[in-house]
Amino acid sequence: MKGENKIKNEEFREYLSLYGSVISFWPGDIRGDAQKLYSSSDELKKIVADEKEFESLLQLRAFEQPEINLATTIINSARSEEQNKAESLWAYIEELFSTFRIPVPAMTLSLLLICGITIGYFYGGIPNGNQNEEVALNDFLYYEGDYYE
Repeated sequence: MKGENKIKNEEFREYLSLYGSVISFWPGDIRGDAQKLYSSSDELKKIVADEKEFESLLQLRAFEQPEINLATTIINSARSEEQNKAESLWAYIEELFSTFRIPVPAMTLSLLLICGITIGYFYGGIPNGNQNEEVALNDFLYYEGDYYE
């Protein structure tokens, strides 16, 4: 029982993600057991090698200091975008469509127009119930009687 490790493979992986691939930098209470487990497992050696490769890729990217007047730059940029907005109807429609994530405004407007015309065509032929008051065009055009004498 004296040579038994206190940590298991799952815990080793968690510590690896927390403390990094250099086991000598880990906290002292787990460092010895982690080193024993690492030296006895080929699988963990491969995992640590992958973690070292990942850490080296992360270190390739240099940290860039922000500009001194970053807040001012952001505010000025936002103000200039507001001023550059076009006040036309088409710009408003494009902004509206971009807000709702509709694919192509021109195509959508065309389809809505076609649907409106189609609905109007089909519902235009339905009688509205006032047929007694309607003037029959045929009777009006071909009037042959003497009604108004």
